[in-house]
Amino acid sequence: MKKALSFLLIFVVLFSFAGCSGDDSGKKKSEKAEKIELEPGQMFIEFKKKSVIVTYMMRDDDAEYEYDINMKDSKKDIEEDLEDYFSDLFNDNVKISELKKGKDYISFSVEVDADSFIDFYEGSYHEKYTLKEHVYLCGYASVEDFGRSYRFVSYKNDKKVDSGDLGKYKNDYLVWVSSIMDNGSRKGIYYKLPSKILLVSKELKYEKISDDTIFIKRNSDDIIVVKN
Repeated sequence: MKKALSFLLIFVVLFSFAGCSGDDSGKKKSEKAEKIELEPGQMFIEFKKKSVIVTYMMRDDDAEYEYDINMKDSKKDIEEDLEDYFSDLFNDNVKISELKKGKDYISFSVEVDADSFIDFYEGSYHEKYTLKEHVYLCGYASVEDFGRSYRFVSYKNDKKVDSGDLGKYKNDYLVWVSSIMDNGSRKGIYYKLPSKILLVSKELKYEKISDDTIFIKRNSDDIIVVKN
């Protein structure tokens, strides 16, 4: 591939060190989440049971530069070019769908196997990396000890979570979420998880969309805790 992969740069992060300093199954769909319409420069990442779907909305000239496509080509040819590009990127077969060409933008979805996605996204939901595992990796004696130096708020009501209450989440999953790109042009990313979002890092800049969907605002990244 002739260009640096912006897609990779957002996901290949040092998740192992993130945060080392300082009921319902979630299957019900939210009306608000279902009505989301992306703006150019935004993405929507959905972690499904066995795959991940990444939806892009971007300016046509950005798409031509990043994915080596020609917007003057037919929809079928663009889909095939994108399929080749992302299949090569993930070293696996992918499915391109929902491709739309606007006046000056393009949007499309890429579906990839969950195991293949993990190779490019340290901190993926499908790693099933628990809060307890993270705490011990960071060298803390307990989850409560970790909570005294790293702050979370409840995703449900935005209230601070006391360190003494953090233990109840020890077997739930940590997921790394980020909207930071190499060129700083990403305008925010939506993440939809298979289960409820329970906790959010206090430092994260976000908007609550539904119990299982969160919008990460521009130039923000950190960890969230998702129900096991």
